[in-house]
Amino acid sequence: MAVNKQKLAKLKHDMDSAYNKKQQVWQDKQNVYEKVISLVDAYNDRLWHSYKIACMSIKIHKKHADEKYAEMVECFEASQEAFSEGDGALAKALSEEGHEHEEKLHMFNKAVQDCCKRRDEAKEFAKEHELSNDINKLLGLDLAIVAKSNPPGDILEALKIAKQLRDSFELLHKDFKQKQTLYKNYKQYGESVTPLKNGTYDGTFDGAPAIIKVSDAGNSNQVQIFYGGKGVPDGPGHNHINITKDKLQFWRENGITIYQDDKEEQINNL
Repeated sequence: MAVNKQKLAKLKHDMDSAYNKKQQVWQDKQNVYEKVISLVDAYNDRLWHSYKIACMSIKIHKKHADEKYAEMVECFEASQEAFSEGDGALAKALSEEGHEHEEKLHMFNKAVQDCCKRRDEAKEFAKEHELSNDINKLLGLDLAIVAKSNPPGDILEALKIAKQLRDSFELLHKDFKQKQTLYKNYKQYGESVTPLKNGTYDGTFDGAPAIIKVSDAGNSNQVQIFYGGKGVPDGPGHNHINITKDKLQFWRENGITIYQDDKEEQINNL
């Protein structure tokens, strides 16, 4: 296996550079995500403000109504008692005071009804226009749909930038993973490995032609080697080696399982 040190250094430089670029965009992306959520929370709070005020007003008017009801009942009962004792003048005065409390009771009850109507209208409006504070849901929305809620322009602008940074990060992350794979494979296999497609390489194992498949799915750092198959290295009857995180998981040769790690059982593409 021949490894050119200059080429290896170049591949590592490319990998590190790609990593730094994607990490910088990741940080920018996270900062904008936080800004979007902060703006959305403030916007939603303003939407629900009228609803909260109406609910508070209902409690206040109900409290006043209960007070006037108690005062009305007290006056009417005292009026009846004064009348039964023969004090007509006092009975009349207490009765008139009771009716004054009754009028105010009706006034407060009407205020409660009006506030309930405003509360329900404010609730419907807020539910119709509020935005989710889940960044993934927001990123999945069409900006034209978000605009229908008529949020402040700074939300739309921040969300637009967030979408752009998300897309940029995904591209840079993919570029980094490709450069990382090239570096790791060249470091391990040198010039004996030729890229084919989708993480599959043409190389040799123990002097025999081999197909080498590399995968980092789930951060497994998995390498699989196929050789000795009929017609092609991974053809019928092929031998198979599975290595995960530099640890041998499985080795089958000439139809016989030489080794298998039963605890891990990470065996693919048999």
